[in-house]
Amino acid sequence: MSAVITGSWKSYDYHREHDVLVVSTRGERGFSKVASQSIDMWRQIEKECQVNSLHKVLILSEMKGRLKPSDSFQIVEFISKCKIDPILVLAIVASDPHAYDDIKFSEAVAKRRRMIFRAFDSEKAAKAWLKMK
Repeated sequence: MSAVITGSWKSYDYHREHDVLVVSTRGERGFSKVASQSIDMWRQIEKECQVNSLHKVLILSEMKGRLKPSDSFQIVEFISKCKIDPILVLAIVASDPHAYDDIKFSEAVAKRRRMIFRAFDSEKAAKAWLKMK
C-alpha cells in the first residue's frame, strides 16, 4: 500500500510502516482552499486506515507557510469525526518552524476535542511516541 497524490498547492504520499500509516506532505500554504484540500487528504487517510486496520498516523510535513486558525479549526473538526478504530493516534512532524507553531495550535484545538494528537519537530521523537519499531 502506497500512493502519490498531487493537488494544486501540495502533494502527499503515504505508505505503511509497521502498524503506522506514514504520510509525507510537501507544498506551499497561502492558498484559499487549504482547509478543503487538507480535508480531502484526510478522507484518503481515513480510507487507508479503515482498509488496512490502522489507527496510528504519522504525518511528515514539509509544508511551507502559515496555517490560519480558522483552517486549523476546520481541519481538526473533520479529523475528530473520522471513523478510525479503535481511536486515532496522530503525530505530526513539521520541518518549518512557523508551520510547527501552527501545528502546536492545532494540537491544542485537538486536545479540547479529546483527540490523541501531538506535534513534533523531530521524526525520531514522533516515532518513539508512536512506539514504532
